[in-house]
Amino acid sequence: MDTLAITSFHQKRIEGTITARSPELLFFSIPYDKGWHAKVDGKEEKPILCNIGFMGLLLQPGQHEVTLYYKPLYFSESIIITIIGIFLYLGFIIAYLLLLRKGVVSKKLQLNKN
Repeated sequence: MDTLAITSFHQKRIEGTITARSPELLFFSIPYDKGWHAKVDGKEEKPILCNIGFMGLLLQPGQHEVTLYYKPLYFSESIIITIIGIFLYLGFIIAYLLLLRKGVVSKKLQLNKN
C-alpha cells in the first residue's frame, strides 16, 4: 500500500511525496471543499470527490510530489472589493473635510442638524 510521506504540514497547506506502483487514487480523509487545490509534480490538479464527502487525487505510476493548499472561494475578489471600499471611504472623508474647510458644509449643521 502506497502512502503519502508528509514533508510539511500547516493548517492550510500539506506537502508530501508518494511513489505509485500503478495508476491509483490517493485518498485524503479531508472533507471535500471547493476551496482545496492540489499540485502534483508542480502541475495543478483538481481534487475529486471520493467516498461521498472526502477528497482524492488520481496518480499515475511513479514518484510524485503532492501539494494541497486551501484558498477560500472568492478570496481574491473579496480582497479587491475590500481595497476599493477602503479607498472610497477615505475619498469620502477627504471630500467631506475639504468641503468643511471651504465652508460648504456648516459645522453647526453637522453637529446639531437644527
